[in-house]
Amino acid sequence: MAISPWLDVTSYLDLSTVRRPGYEQRRINVDFPIWMIEALDREAARRECHSTVHH
Repeated sequence: MAISPWLDVTSYLDLSTVRRPGYEQRRINVDFPIWMIEALDREAARRECHSTVHH
């Protein structure tokens, strides 16, 4: 049976085990001056995205 290039095969995959080598995440703590955090928050609001800065 040939696989059609238009066939969606994602239902056959276990996506919970997918990895992207080189794109692993690591949590770090960085201290920024308050003015920089405020500038990041303003830019996030301007772009209508949520800031991930916790202050």
